[in-house]
Amino acid sequence: MFFMLAAITLTACSSDDNESGNNYQTNRPKRTYRLEVQASNGAKTRALELDQTTGKKLTAYWEQGESVGMHAWYDEGDVVSPEYIGYITANQTGNPTTFVGDVEEASNYHYIDVGTELVFTYPNSSASGYVFQYKDGQDGTIEKIATTFDYASATAKVKAFTAQQGGDKLYIMLEGSEEGGNKIIFRNHTAITAFSFEDEDGNTLLPSYFEVNGKGLVEEYDLLNDEYLCFHDDDSDPVFKKGLMIEQLPSPKTVYLAMLNKYNAKTEYTFFVVARKENGIESHNYKCKVRANLQPGTFYATTLKMELINGPFSNEN
Repeated sequence: MFFMLAAITLTACSSDDNESGNNYQTNRPKRTYRLEVQASNGAKTRALELDQTTGKKLTAYWEQGESVGMHAWYDEGDVVSPEYIGYITANQTGNPTTFVGDVEEASNYHYIDVGTELVFTYPNSSASGYVFQYKDGQDGTIEKIATTFDYASATAKVKAFTAQQGGDKLYIMLEGSEEGGNKIIFRNHTAITAFSFEDEDGNTLLPSYFEVNGKGLVEEYDLLNDEYLCFHDDDSDPVFKKGLMIEQLPSPKTVYLAMLNKYNAKTEYTFFVVARKENGIESHNYKCKVRANLQPGTFYATTLKMELINGPFSNEN
């Protein structure tokens, strides 16, 4: 069962004071700009709350103090140079909410101009290249996904600037503005999954170790080059311990993961767990195979029916 979560929409202030010129060749003092935006509809964002009755519905909203990173793409002919220029912060919890922040030009030669493309990223990261990593650091909890792995991004170009009376900062206006502001649609880069486990007799399993393999299961996504690196990306059987794995699960009854399918098609995944029955103390090895097409911006909750393995995990089991 799954539930689609809505994309973020942002709005920005308007202006008619334009600048023009090349955005990387002129040497002048760096400037600081103010940006005000508003999330205006249901958001696939960081504060994720699970329905405690059914466990199958996830609601999402901005939380006060959360920040969205901003980067400027400087086009230097054959080279696109992404530079981190600051962040904007949610000033209240809820949906919609307002984001405000100051951003600064990267250098005297890399400055923000009309036509400069801005990239908004969550989580707020200054990393060059915008590489979103799925493999390292997941612990199976919804809290970890909410703060670290609920990846989203958006792009918009600068349309104009304006100075407010009595202020010392230029305000950025973004392209595509309508009356009342701009709209920027965030692209989600992950599905969120919730897995619980049963053996073939319907007994609840509590895993201490978890692993999933599958062709097209994304290890990391490089936003700058729009490239995916996969755990397993050929037609051979998945190799043990080459997928997304969690060696110590803090909340073993349900495992939450941020996952993405490179191929946008139904794909077979192999799951391995070391688990004990809910009313037992001895752990055993289990596995199962499931076919699914994991879509970004979607929440999936399912129970995996696990098969007991007599021996260690391997491709032959």
